[in-house]
Amino acid sequence: EVLMDTFVKGVDRTAMKSAHGVGKTTLLAWAGHFFLNTRPMSRVVATAPTKSQLTDILWPEYAKWLSKAPREIQDIWDLSGSHIRHKIYDKVWFAVSRTSNQPANLQGFHNNFILVQVDEASAVSPDVYEVIEGILSDADKEGGESKLLMAGNPNFTSGEFFNAFNRNKALYNLFTVTGDGDTKPQEIDGRFFVSKRVTAKYRQNMIAKYGHDSAVYDVRVRGQFPRADEKSVISLQSAMRATGVAIPHFDAIRDGWTLVLDVARFGGDET
Repeated sequence: EVLMDTFVKGVDRTAMKSAHGVGKTTLLAWAGHFFLNTRPMSRVVATAPTKSQLTDILWPEYAKWLSKAPREIQDIWDLSGSHIRHKIYDKVWFAVSRTSNQPANLQGFHNNFILVQVDEASAVSPDVYEVIEGILSDADKEGGESKLLMAGNPNFTSGEFFNAFNRNKALYNLFTVTGDGDTKPQEIDGRFFVSKRVTAKYRQNMIAKYGHDSAVYDVRVRGQFPRADEKSVISLQSAMRATGVAIPHFDAIRDGWTLVLDVARFGGDET
């Protein structure tokens, strides 16, 4: 449905929030290959918050599906760790992966035919989306074709990915893919699907570890933005963002000890 809307019905902006393991990375790879092979001198810019998301997850998926393409298609392209380049027009016809940890990483991508893919879109900062808007608008000015495809788990209740399903929903074609068949569609979900790829074992494990009504289950299984937990000191949103923060280097001599504080909201704990 996403591919049909994007390439047959001419939809320019799509946001898809999903449970874990529904196949969204495969979808991005399919969309990227289709765009490259049907738009001459086109460019695909794929971004994600971390390098590992691109090099270890998305780009291997691109490689997998290129290897399954007809030989006539395979022979057109050179695949490297961060690029897919046309063998003849390699300077102007390509796909590239760039991390979104700095807006400058996405500067300078201007072309008549351009597809911007944002993987794990919930964790991408607003200033990066400002740069993406510039990329898209430049293509539109030249009478070309620009498309934005955002996908990811709905980890955070702020940012452009969240806004796409809320205050900016009129700008986007919206999809939600849940892994829990008992989850009821919400007004903000857009077109709603239940994925058979999310196994019962995975759902049971997530319930056992975090609880059926937990924010983690909302995000990873239901494909819904997390509900606030009034009892939490550190929100799920803050904890998830912390996983992407670079760990500082500690001097083994001068910083011999690292003190970690577990703050207690209730009870008689002392530090």
